[in-house]
Amino acid sequence: MLQKNTSRVTVDKALSLLCRISGWFWAVFWVTIGVVGLFQVLAGKPDAKAVDWAMPFICLGIAALNVRLIRYANRLSQLLKDFRLYCAVFAREPDKSIPDLAAALNLPAEDVLKRLQTMCKRGYFNGYIDFQQQRMLLDTAGGDSKVISCPGCGARSAVSAHGGRCPYCGSPL
Repeated sequence: MLQKNTSRVTVDKALSLLCRISGWFWAVFWVTIGVVGLFQVLAGKPDAKAVDWAMPFICLGIAALNVRLIRYANRLSQLLKDFRLYCAVFAREPDKSIPDLAAALNLPAEDVLKRLQTMCKRGYFNGYIDFQQQRMLLDTAGGDSKVISCPGCGARSAVSAHGGRCPYCGSPL
């Protein structure tokens, strides 16, 4: 059974929505203030000071930061969509290699690998990427297990809370 960290996915879904809504609200607000201020300076008094000229551009700069927030929300939303897609593929074929996954999705293997790395770093999957075998190794032991490094050979393995043995060298974990 595919184990995934649904609480992290839920948090990221809410974060994406919050960033998108607040980003658009504040971007529109600061663009409006900046444009109105710029028109006031242009149509206003001929002896405008440097501060009168600077404030509209500062407002537009703050708006640009909010556009970056919107872009972050869009990237996070795309990562969540990819996660759902990858989960569907791994649920059907849990032993699928990363190159096979990329071929099935008609994407470059490097892009799929980068996305999987990002998903693992964010804690979406209970598992890790085995770069030597080019596979995503998922925790199928249950939700109470952890991925640890073997003290004997250094290989990373999913182990239940009760312990176990390294599948590579047999050392107790």
